[in-house]
Amino acid sequence: MSQKSISVIIKIIKVSSKDDMVITLPEEICNSLKEPVAKLKVGMVEESIKYESNTTDNTVEISSNIAKALGLSQGMITNLVIKNNKVCLGPVMGIFVNRFAIKKMIKQEPSFRYTELWKANKDSNLIPYFFSINDVDFINKRINGTYYNEEKQIWDQKSFPLLEILYDRGGGFSKKQKAMSKYIRNQLNLNKNLKKLNARHYFDKWEVYKHLVQHEDMKPYIPFTALYREPYDLIEIFDKSSTIYIKSCCGSNGREVVRVIKSGDKSYHLSYFHEILVEYKLKSLEELVDKIETIFKKKKIILQSAIDVIELDGRNIDMRATVQRNGSGELGIYSHPVRLGQKGCPITSTKSGSTVYMFDDFFSKHYNYTEEYITELKTKVDEMLIKSYIYTEKAYGSFGELGIDFAIDKNGNIWFIECNAKPGKDSMYLSYDKDTIKRAFQNPLEYAKYICGF
Repeated sequence: MSQKSISVIIKIIKVSSKDDMVITLPEEICNSLKEPVAKLKVGMVEESIKYESNTTDNTVEISSNIAKALGLSQGMITNLVIKNNKVCLGPVMGIFVNRFAIKKMIKQEPSFRYTELWKANKDSNLIPYFFSINDVDFINKRINGTYYNEEKQIWDQKSFPLLEILYDRGGGFSKKQKAMSKYIRNQLNLNKNLKKLNARHYFDKWEVYKHLVQHEDMKPYIPFTALYREPYDLIEIFDKSSTIYIKSCCGSNGREVVRVIKSGDKSYHLSYFHEILVEYKLKSLEELVDKIETIFKKKKIILQSAIDVIELDGRNIDMRATVQRNGSGELGIYSHPVRLGQKGCPITSTKSGSTVYMFDDFFSKHYNYTEEYITELKTKVDEMLIKSYIYTEKAYGSFGELGIDFAIDKNGNIWFIECNAKPGKDSMYLSYDKDTIKRAFQNPLEYAKYICGF
């Protein structure tokens, strides 16, 4: 038996030792409990408690020792729901990040995406914390979590109970750290009650392609793609297209993306972005193969026919859509920022210095599209985005959000490029209004509450 969750304020009080397991609850909450002894659950930790009613509508009074054990702070606002005679507070969300992100927080230099997430939580009232590979104590079911201490107005650390929902944003690990991060994920997955905001923390581009291309209504949106196994694969794709992209299957942020243009004299122009634009002219297929092996080493890579994308002053254009589920589990598209790449650059990632615009503003200003035509275009784009999202979930499991890259060619056709399991929202942050940004950071939190029963 459960009820709708309410927002409550945590008040930590001093009590005598004999009363240290007694908490007070609003009378309405007390009335919904059936036994004189109940469970207080926060994350994966439960404590047996006795309870009394208080005269408030929204205050939970709790002893300091229980509060410490459960990672609760004075004045914390969170959600309360009754489930099977358990007083559940939370939900507790663990946000898995790399160690560099934690170090930046402790230096009081957090990334905007973590600051915005924390700001958005002021309306969602989860119990969130950030953690990395060295922060987990599975024996004692504790995590040394990093959080924003409202009282001290600093990013701080303290002990929290194990999470009940995982927001996996872990990436950028070294080889040794990847092994540890895999171990942590495997250990967390042993708990069958663990919820996940994103079913995967990364995608293999080749695996995604194979999943999506199975669906007839997705095929028109997907450029020709092949797994690179041997040099002959290059000959085959160049028979279809004189310009191709070569991508690491597990690369992100435009890293490990190479463009190759075949010329009539059977030479090849190869370019990629690595802090600066890097270019090579290669005189033969053998030289091209050697260069590919040098760049990618033994990584799994795909070959993809280039899309003849729309341009502005010789600069490539693509888009990154933010597709999310909200607090009711409903699917929506919350932004379509347009990325205008640097001239001659094969990628449009913000890290390569692209310029970013709101979708409507860009096509109205630079292409003179009417409002009606922009609406019609977005409708067609959104149809593709929804299909991409649903088919990705069908293959991997549920997601609270995906970042989906897409492009429009010079004939007006819409193309799926790739999807990101942990979108950074940089493009949206640089182009959209504050309300849109807040909503995009709040939606995953509200969806987390939804799937955790709050």
